[in-house]
Amino acid sequence: MSDSSDQSKEWLTTKEAAGKLNKSVRYVRTMIQEGKLWARRDGHVWLIHESLSPPPEETEGPPSETAGNTRETVEIL
Repeated sequence: MSDSSDQSKEWLTTKEAAGKLNKSVRYVRTMIQEGKLWARRDGHVWLIHESLSPPPEETEGPPSETAGNTRETVEIL
């Protein structure tokens, strides 16, 4: 069961986000499409995280294979 009061504390509609940002709803939708706002779809409605920040970085999966090779490359040079 979903608690709508919890959801309303954490997520804003595009209209609410636009009001907080002092921008148009169209601008907010553009920011969502460009990945500049942390948002999710709920049916046909976009919900924007109340932080009005970009989505958090995805940290899933193994680290890059080249990440550990940086020091070796520097030492060789």
